[in-house]
Amino acid sequence: MFLDWDCGAEILCKTSEAVRTDKGMKPPLGFPKIVGMATAGVLKDCLLKRGWTPMMPKGRVHSTVLTRCNRKEIANIYLRRRGIDLQILPEVWVEPPRANTFLDCTLSEGRVVRHFLSQTSFNLFEGILRFAKAFENDEDNYGRFFNSVGSRDRKTADIIGSCEEADDGFDAMLYEALGGDGGSVYIGDGLFMGADGSWHD
Repeated sequence: MFLDWDCGAEILCKTSEAVRTDKGMKPPLGFPKIVGMATAGVLKDCLLKRGWTPMMPKGRVHSTVLTRCNRKEIANIYLRRRGIDLQILPEVWVEPPRANTFLDCTLSEGRVVRHFLSQTSFNLFEGILRFAKAFENDEDNYGRFFNSVGSRDRKTADIIGSCEEADDGFDAMLYEALGGDGGSVYIGDGLFMGADGSWHD
């Protein structure tokens, strides 16, 4: 599971591959920092090379939008900090838009899906590249790309479970510290705590 790809940390190399210098350990010269489709920046560069036009979004949610027209439709790929949104508009360009100008549409138009990086079970950047290739080839069948993946909530089930266990443990400790013996204990201000961790007045 990819919990949250938009992380400030990065792995440069193994310790055994690093070079010891008077300023500490450093990766070897010429060592690639990014390998494969691992960031939104790499995806953007790849789409630019494939002829997608970079546009500026109107709001602050998205960092950039890449647009392209095939024979029947316009596709927009919206890159945001924690995910990617796709949009298909049932129209074609009268003339191609100028790069790096504001995109003249909103996500309330056309066919739209919102994908999240958190908790995807595959490389979302590669999935978006597959969509781009399918759109360029006028494949028409884009349904598989319009099933939202990932989750807005970055907490996985095991993290939620461990938090709930910690809460239960705290309640039990509090109940015992207040002298609980199976019945409700008075907390104060008209509030009681039950043996099962429930609260009532």
